[in-house]
Amino acid sequence: GDHKEAGKLLALFNDEDRLATGFVIERAQLCTAIRRFRDYTPAEGDRVKPGGVILLYVEPRNFGLQRNQDKHILHLKYEWKLYDDRSTELQVPAWEQASLEEREDRLSVNGPVTEFYQSFKLPLPANLAMGHYRVKVTVTDAHSGKTDRVHVPIYVTAVEKR
Repeated sequence: GDHKEAGKLLALFNDEDRLATGFVIERAQLCTAIRRFRDYTPAEGDRVKPGGVILLYVEPRNFGLQRNQDKHILHLKYEWKLYDDRSTELQVPAWEQASLEEREDRLSVNGPVTEFYQSFKLPLPANLAMGHYRVKVTVTDAHSGKTDRVHVPIYVTAVEKR
């Protein structure tokens, strides 16, 4: 068969699938280590300590790219919110005061890419009570204006007294 023609048809099929599915967060995982795309060590559970740092792996899919001469520009924006078990949003000053560099990616790549991930080290407030919480991660594709959000559950354990 004609490999070039098959490659073109596969690329067309992938583009149509991407447009039909739309922008989504394909994965959001609490981790203990992140090495590269889809190479991470998931956390064994959702337990964290107040004042600790959570490590999140986030993988968006079907993001847009803007062509700029021979380069392609990826532009994603991020937001994090913390909710308790009653769905009350809790203030996390460290997240709210994150720098622009921590809140978005604007990357210039040599060709069209379809795979991308980001990792976040998010410090938790030291005054969190023991219990169930959710971290809402919102990712916005700045080129298309589309947004997706996921909730990652965590359980804050009691502070060990000495």
